[in-house]
Parts: sequence; C-alpha cells; structure tokens
Amino acid sequence: LDTAGGGFDGVVPLSFIIGPSGHVTKAGLYESSDLPAAVQSCVINVLKGIRFPEPHGGGTVEVKQPFNFYQKNR
Repeated sequence: LDTAGGGFDGVVPLSFIIGPSGHVTKAGLYESSDLPAAVQSCVINVLKGIRFPEPHGGGTVEVKQPFNFYQKNR
C-alpha cells in the first residue's frame, strides 16, 4: 500500500470464502470501490494469504466484510 502514492481514504468491500482448511479459497469485491485498483488488488492478495481457524464441522464460511482505510495523520 505504501507504493500507492500519497494517501487515500475509502472502503474495500471484500467478499471471500474460507475453506475447510482455514485458507481463503476465493476473494473479491461484493460491490465497487473508489479506491485505486492497485490498492484493491493488494488488499485482495493479502487476504488470500491469511489462514483463518478451520470452520467447525469442516464446512466453508462465506464472509462479506468492508475494510475501511483512512489516511495516517502525521
């Protein structure tokens, strides 16, 4: 995100599936975002690398979660 240049505020509305092993098996946006495409792609790629706890019962979990970004005050 540091390479996005300048600061930015906005929301990345993420939709993702956590598989039985706890790994994210699918990730994307559930609606459009005003943030730069590079920021959106970066957030999605980081999310794909996160391992969550295994869902109880061995199923999958579908998640819709907005990630809010605010400029850092210096």
